[in-house]
Amino acid sequence: MLINYPLIVTSAFLLNLFFIFILKKMAFKYNILISQGVPRIGGIAVGISFILISISVFFVNGIFPKEAIGIIVAT
Repeated sequence: MLINYPLIVTSAFLLNLFFIFILKKMAFKYNILISQGVPRIGGIAVGISFILISISVFFVNGIFPKEAIGIIVAT
């Protein structure tokens, strides 16, 4: 089983940038998730990208251990 770790890291980073860009636009347009003038979308974007990349890596590799399911559900 060969996992391409640089591809996983790069795709997670790019997906995170994408979600930050989209959520920043939404936060300022609808005035949501803003506290003291600072949008709080970084953590949400990181969480979404982590969940999507984790699920996709587990499905591509054909392994889905119970521990991984617990971590993904907990986030």
